Amino acid sequence: MAAAARASYKAPAAPAPTPPPVERHRSQAAAAASSAPPAGEEAPRAELSAIDLALRKNIEDQLERLISQLEDLEGLRDELTDEEYDATKADTLAQLQEFQASLDKSSQGNMTLQSELDATRLALRSAISGAFKTPEVIRMFANKQPAALRRRLAEVDRDVKLGKISFEDVAVQASEILVALKKLGESLSAKEESFLQAHMSQTLSAFEEVEDAESVSRLPPTM
Repeated sequence: MAAAARASYKAPAAPAPTPPPVERHRSQAAAAASSAPPAGEEAPRAELSAIDLALRKNIEDQLERLISQLEDLEGLRDELTDEEYDATKADTLAQLQEFQASLDKSSQGNMTLQSELDATRLALRSAISGAFKTPEVIRMFANKQPAALRRRLAEVDRDVKLGKISFEDVAVQASEILVALKKLGESLSAKEESFLQAHMSQTLSAFEEVEDAESVSRLPPTM
């Protein structure tokens, strides 16, 4: 019995030798290299903290309220006198300016949050300067929605071809969409570039040129 037990017993395998420090460092370096992004690709962006996420949500809510206010004003344009319309719009633009100042202050020194809000700041400037006059376009621009802007542009083109709206009624909006797409880093076709140069207003042209150095960095868009 004892002999049989000794025969079936197997000694545990000897532990693998611990690699020298230099070899360990090489292994760690290799592991780090395998997890690094491929050459030519950007490393993942720093994630926002819970506080920054809450702040961004608050900013988005305030911006949506002001854009809706502009949208409601345009919808009531025919029911208001020129004085009422001008006074209400001036008040809304003043609120946008105050919001912009608050936005700049709240994100000061926070590069990650500033990057997240690049499109919001540019959209605010476009509205305050009068470069963009279409609330719907301002909203999609601020929310970094190039796909939605493309869909809206296709809808405008379709409605013009079907005779539902006149080209003159939507030329300004189409120009705003194209400028917003450029600011979001989207490429325009030669036909779109030609249209833009022919139809954008002086204010929109000035906005495109002055703000080119601050074009929005590419971030995953919301759909």
